[in-house]
Amino acid sequence: MRFQRRTHVRARSVAICAIALLASCGTTPDRADLATEYFNIGTAYFELGDLERSATYLSRAIELDPTLGRASYNLARVRIDRAEYEEAIVLLEELLVADPTNSLVLETLGYSAYLAGDLDQAGRWYDRARDVNATDPELLQNRAVIHRELEEYGAAATLIERAIDLSGESPELLLELARTRRNAQDTSASIEAYESYLSATPEPAPDAAFELALLYQEAEFFADALDILNEIQANNSAESALRASASFESARILLLEADEPEDGIDAVQTAISLGFADMDEALSIADQLDAETRALYLAVIEGAGSRPDGENDEPPEPGEQSSGSGDSGSP
Repeated sequence: MRFQRRTHVRARSVAICAIALLASCGTTPDRADLATEYFNIGTAYFELGDLERSATYLSRAIELDPTLGRASYNLARVRIDRAEYEEAIVLLEELLVADPTNSLVLETLGYSAYLAGDLDQAGRWYDRARDVNATDPELLQNRAVIHRELEEYGAAATLIERAIDLSGESPELLLELARTRRNAQDTSASIEAYESYLSATPEPAPDAAFELALLYQEAEFFADALDILNEIQANNSAESALRASASFESARILLLEADEPEDGIDAVQTAISLGFADMDEALSIADQLDAETRALYLAVIEGAGSRPDGENDEPPEPGEQSSGSGDSGSP
């Protein structure tokens, strides 16, 4: 059972017919054989995505052989996919009576409770699964997601770090750790985690790079922030809205921290040309500027506010905007 991204529970990739929770006993051979046939057909329908027929055949298999645990488990999976979480939980709890330490059943119960919106109960099921299987990185990651949604960021970070220790520094886990540290407002630790993520990823997500740039600003590492923001602006594969935000944040640094008013004005124009439209945020900078720069800045902002939608200037070519050196041709 895995969390469905970025922070949602994902079902573990397990062949649905692979689990053998209980052996059939107390059932006549003919009924047991027929139950197995219904089970096989129901499982095939599940894999084809026909949940209604799958439920029908799996239910019939259970009627014929109530001890066929894999049919009950697969039917629970069908109930989950049909958003019938309470029915799934009933089936899984019955299986747990016969096998209280079955990690897969415990994880699936946690998954069902999570999807049903009961985060506290989901956490308890996952904790029981961890008691049985404490070294499964996916299980640790899933439990961390629940901690995050409950705003228990310290506990979440601890589990993610443990998952990294067990499975290696995967980009996914590094980014999850970085965002968890950021949620916890641990600027130094989150910067370190974001940097690890960028180092481990040949093509890091532009939005993650932008998050690191904002953290650099918060820590007053303005040159580092500008380097990243300029890279995002030059990345034509990034969404226009993100490139616009990157241009605006560059303008903020150039105008307020680097004393580069001309480059800052250019950056604002670029942001607007890319679709930046948060005029309240844009105007919040104005009062911090000297009179001459403020007049130029407000002219750009007011011009954007009066321009019909879609009539934006073309943005400058990447590289025309300064990173704060004073040379408007610097990258």
